[in-house]
Amino acid sequence: MAEKDTILSKLNMKDYRNDLELVLEDKAFDEEAKSLLLSIFYKIDNFYRDYQSVKVNTESKSKFLEEYIDIVKNKCNEIKILPPQEFNKSTKNYVDRELGTIKSFPTENVLLFSVFEMAENKLDSDNLEFVNKCIIDMFNKGLAINNIEPIRDFNGWSWSVEINDPNNMRYNLMFQNMLILFGYEFVNNSLNSENIFELLRKEIFQNISRKNTEEIIMTLSEIAVELYNNKSVDAHNECVKSKKEIQKQITALKNRKEYINFVSKNNAELIKKVEKLDMVLNDINLIKKEFSKSVLSNDGKYFCLSDVVDKLESERKKIMAKVDENNALLSPKRYLEIQDAYKKRLELYNQIEEDKNKVNVQNKIIEFQKIFLECIKSRISKDESKRDLIKIVSEMRYYNNIPFEKYKKITLDDEIANEFNEVTKLLVEALIKDKIVDIGFKDKKLCYNILKYVFDTKIMKLDTLVLKVNFKGQNQIEVEYYDGNILDYQEVFNLPLDEIITSRKSKKIKLF
Repeated sequence: MAEKDTILSKLNMKDYRNDLELVLEDKAFDEEAKSLLLSIFYKIDNFYRDYQSVKVNTESKSKFLEEYIDIVKNKCNEIKILPPQEFNKSTKNYVDRELGTIKSFPTENVLLFSVFEMAENKLDSDNLEFVNKCIIDMFNKGLAINNIEPIRDFNGWSWSVEINDPNNMRYNLMFQNMLILFGYEFVNNSLNSENIFELLRKEIFQNISRKNTEEIIMTLSEIAVELYNNKSVDAHNECVKSKKEIQKQITALKNRKEYINFVSKNNAELIKKVEKLDMVLNDINLIKKEFSKSVLSNDGKYFCLSDVVDKLESERKKIMAKVDENNALLSPKRYLEIQDAYKKRLELYNQIEEDKNKVNVQNKIIEFQKIFLECIKSRISKDESKRDLIKIVSEMRYYNNIPFEKYKKITLDDEIANEFNEVTKLLVEALIKDKIVDIGFKDKKLCYNILKYVFDTKIMKLDTLVLKVNFKGQNQIEVEYYDGNILDYQEVFNLPLDEIITSRKSKKIKLF
C-alpha cells in the first residue's frame, strides 16, 4: 500500500504544483507570501521522503500536500508577510480563523505553521467539556508544530530537530508521545472529537495498557490543563473558573437532598429550552427567521434551511442527554459514581491557583515520559514480528532526538536516561533473540554496547546502516558504522574474556 501511494504520489506531483499555482493566481496575497508558499511546496516535495524514512508515524506525501493546498485555497483569504520588527520575541504570527487572515514572520517555517494553525477546527466551547477542550488544544498545537517538521528539520543532506521555543518543545513532545502510542491515524481521526477524553480512555484500555489506563489518561489530561493554563491570562482565568465549577458541584453533591432539588430545578430549565426548540422546529416560519438572522449577520453558521434544522436538533439532543444524565443521579450507585468522577476531575487542577497565572508543567511531563516508556516496554514484550520490532527501533531512535529544553533532548534528562536505556536494552535483546539482528557475538552487554548507536545515529535510512568489525589485538574490536559506503561513526570495544572468537577476520554486517 505504501509503495502504491509512493508511485501515485510521483505521478501526481506535477498536478499538485500546478494546483497550488492556480490557487495562488486567484488569491490576493502579497507577492512575498506567494513566493514563500511555493518555496514551502518545493521543500516538501524534496524532503518528505527523508522525513518518512526517519519518522514512521506520518501520513502520505500526497495527503500532506492535498491538505496544505486545500487550507490555502479554502481557509486563507489574506496572507501578509510583515517585517521582523512588527513582531515581539514570543509571537511571530497572527492567525484569525474567523476572517481567514494570516500575518506572518518572513520565513517558510512560520508561514507553514500559520497555515496549519488556520486549519484547526473551531468547536462549540459552550457544549465542550473543559478537559476535552484542553486536550484538543494540546493536540492541535502539537499537530501544527509537527506539520512544519518536513521543512524545518530536513534539508536534503541532514536531519536535526530545530525547535527552540520552550512551550513548543512541550507541545511537540506530548504530541510525539501520542503519535508513537496511538499511531497517526487514530490521533488524526480523534483530534477534534468532542469526547476525546473518553476516546483516549477506550483506546488506552483496549490497546495500550488495561492496568494503567486511569493513570495514563489522568496524567495526560492534567498536562493538557496545565499547558492550557500557561497560554495566557484569559486561559488561566478559564481554568480557574472550571476548577470553581467542579468544586461547586462537589459541595452540592455532599447534601443529596439539596442536590436532588438542584437537579430537578436544572431539569425544569432544560425542558423549557427543549420546548422552545420544539416550537421553532415545528414552525417553518420560525426556521426561516433563524436562517435570515444568520444571513443578515453574515456569521456563516447556515448555508440552507436544513442546516438550521440540523443545528437545532443537535442542540435538542444534547439537552435531552443532560436531562437523562440528571435523572440517572436519582440512582444511589450513579450518584456515588458522579461524586467520584468530580473528585478525579478536580485533581487535574492541583497546581492551578487563582493568584498564580503559570504553573510548572515540566515535572508532570517527566512523569508522563516514564509512563510512556513503560508502555513501550509492554509493546516490545508483545510484538514478535520483525516488522513491529523494527518499527519500535525507528520510533525510539526518533524519540531519542526530541528536544525537551534548550540544547537538551528528552533522553538526557537524569530521570529519563535510565528508563530509556532499559527500553533500548529490552529492544536489543528482542532483536537478537528473534534473530532479526545478528552481529556474531554472544555477550549481551557487548551486543548492546555495539547496537545502542542505532538509537543515536542520524542517518536517514536505518536499512542503509552497515557495521564493519575489525579485530585489534587479542582483547579489542573496532566497530565502524557506515551509511552505505560513508563512514558515520567508529568506536573501540573491549572483548569479554569468555567470548569465543572463531575467526578474527574483519567482517561487514548489514543490520536491517
